[in-house]
Amino acid sequence: MNNKILVFGCSGTVGLDFINVNKDKDILYYSRKKPTIVHKKLWRYIDLNKKITGIPNKVDKIYFLASPYYKLENLKKNIFLKELRWLKKIKNKITKKNFIYGQKLINLMIKNYLKSNHK
Repeated sequence: MNNKILVFGCSGTVGLDFINVNKDKDILYYSRKKPTIVHKKLWRYIDLNKKITGIPNKVDKIYFLASPYYKLENLKKNIFLKELRWLKKIKNKITKKNFIYGQKLINLMIKNYLKSNHK
């Protein structure tokens, strides 16, 4: 299989929406949990906390949608550093033309700001 696009973090909300929009494309999805809407041949298990093996060395695009479990009460420096380590692992492991980074935390912070300032 010669996938030119990789998606990391496809089992979350953003990842599932991405899959729905891109159903007919030859994209290889990575996550810890297999989304039911992805064919098995287009999905691979990955735990970004462990050593990464078995991924293509060269691709056109990477969509990085993976993130630790962010909660407002859990916003600590170590959570940010965990995601940074994941990004560096992928960046250093794969040669790519484009790296698209989707940050879930920004959405969480905006929702919280709007909720607290617009009552």
